[in-house]
Amino acid sequence: MSKKNFINRNVDGSLVIPAHILNSTRLKNYNELMIIEEEGRMILVPSIHSLSRLYVEPTSTCNLNCVTCIRSSWHEESGFMDMSVFNALIEQVREFKTIESVMFSGFGEPLSHPDILQMIKAFSNLGINTEVTTNGTLLDDNMIDGLFDAGLKDLWVSIDSVTSNQFNEIREGGDFEQVYSNLKKFKLKNKKSKRKIILGIAFVATKDNVEEMSKLRGFAGSVWAERISVSNVIPYDREMEEKMLCKKKLFKPLAYREDQEDRIGFKEIVIPEISLPKLDYTLATKEALFDIHSSMMKIKKLDEPFNENKDYCRFINKGNSFIRWDGMVTPCMGLIHSYKTYLNGNERTIKSYTLGSIAEKSLMSIWQSEEYRQFREDVMRFEFSPCVLCGGCQEGSSNEKDCLKNDFPACGGCLWAQGVIQCP
Repeated sequence: MSKKNFINRNVDGSLVIPAHILNSTRLKNYNELMIIEEEGRMILVPSIHSLSRLYVEPTSTCNLNCVTCIRSSWHEESGFMDMSVFNALIEQVREFKTIESVMFSGFGEPLSHPDILQMIKAFSNLGINTEVTTNGTLLDDNMIDGLFDAGLKDLWVSIDSVTSNQFNEIREGGDFEQVYSNLKKFKLKNKKSKRKIILGIAFVATKDNVEEMSKLRGFAGSVWAERISVSNVIPYDREMEEKMLCKKKLFKPLAYREDQEDRIGFKEIVIPEISLPKLDYTLATKEALFDIHSSMMKIKKLDEPFNENKDYCRFINKGNSFIRWDGMVTPCMGLIHSYKTYLNGNERTIKSYTLGSIAEKSLMSIWQSEEYRQFREDVMRFEFSPCVLCGGCQEGSSNEKDCLKNDFPACGGCLWAQGVIQCP
C-alpha cells in the first residue's frame, strides 16, 4: 500500500524531506538517491550507483539438460565457485551498507554446489535476505531442513509444466513426480516452521507449453507458492525463436506525408500509446486485445502504465550486480556468459562482459570504478540501436558494437531490457 506525505519548499525553492519519512523506508541506508521525473511526477529511488542486490552464481553446471535452456548451445568452461573466492566475497560485502538481498542463481543449479547451505547461512548471518532459484530436483529432506536452518528467505522453483509427461520432456533428466513430492514436503516443513520461506514458481513459456499457464494457479495453491514469475524463452536457435510468445511486430504509421518514401527508417516511426479501461478477456475482445498487445504500442490501463518496460535494464536500474562462479564481476544476467541467440531470424553472438575479479580486487573498488559507473549511466540512458525492431545488419550480429557507434557491450538487442525475458 502506498503512503502519502506532504513536504514543503524552502524559501530558496528547494524541497525538504523530513528525516522521519526517509527513515521509515528502505531509502534510509542510501547516501545517494535519484529523482525520476515521470509524467509530471517525481519519484525518489536509490541511486543506480548504490548496490542493492547481489546475484551469486555458485556453479555453472547443472544436473538437467532442459530443452529451453541456453546451455544447450554454449561451449563455455563450467565450474564451481571455490570457497576461498566465496569467503573473500563475504568479507568484501561487509563494506556495503545498502545490499538488501542476495540471489543464488545463474546458468547452473545452485543446490548442486556442495557448500550451498554454508553460503546461504553466511549471508543470512550478515542480516541480508537470501534467495535461491532451483530446478527442485535436489530438494530432499536434508536439503529442505538445511535451507530452513540456513535462514533462506525466498525459494524459486522452475516449473515449465504441471503435466508429468510434458515436464519430463522439457526438463530432460528431471521427473515431475519427484519435484512435486519435494515441494509437498517443503510445504509441510513450511507449515510447521515458525519462520516461513516464501515459495515462488518460475515458468518459461513457449508455444509448446502456453496452455499450462492456466494450471499454474491451482498448482501454486497446492504447494503454497505465493508468487509466479513467467518469462519468454531465450531463443538460442531458430527453432526456439519460432516458439517464442513475444515477437513484437514493427508497423508503419497508418498515414504519412505524400512526399515520404514508402520505406521509412526507425527514427521516423511514430508509435502511439493507448489507454485502456478495464476489459474482460472474452471471445468478443480477444482479437482487438491481441492486436494491441502484439504491437509496439505503450499500453496504459486507466491512464496508468502497465510495467511494460522497454529500453530499461532492471539489473542496472535496481542496483544489481553479479558474481560469476569464477569470481568475475558482471553487471547483468545477459552478460554473465558468452552464448548465441537469434534475433529476427538472425544469429547474434553475445560476448560476456566482466569488470574484474574479486580474487584480485575488492568488490567495492570494482563497483566504484569509472568503467563500471560509466556503464551503469550508459545503460540507464539506453541510447543504443533498437536492434529488436530491425531486420538485421552486420553490427546486429553481435553485441560488440551497434549502428549508433556504441562500443562493446551494445545492449540494444538485449531481451531482458525489452521486457521479453525476466528472472526472479
